[in-house]
Amino acid sequence: MPWRLSVFFNGMHIRDQDYMHLFETPSPHPTVHIFGKADEFYDYGRDGFGYKPQEEYYEDPLIFTHEEGHNFPTQPPRSRQIYSRVASEVWRRCGGRPP
Repeated sequence: MPWRLSVFFNGMHIRDQDYMHLFETPSPHPTVHIFGKADEFYDYGRDGFGYKPQEEYYEDPLIFTHEEGHNFPTQPPRSRQIYSRVASEVWRRCGGRPP
């Protein structure tokens, strides 16, 4: 089964220098990144801790933020907007039609 899309919720940058070389050139693999601004690790994850932020490892990532913490967004209307866009991207990349 081909891997067509990665979706990251509150993802982090690479912290092990043994693997940083793998992303010297951004990957064309499609990605979606969702970050909670109230996450205690938000700033750490956003500044790359001296490295580059996670979404810079990929070409043309889709990036969404919400006002909650280190969790899946639950507060409408933003949570619905994010999940709708993520679902649309999954359908677009993986084929088929939404129910």
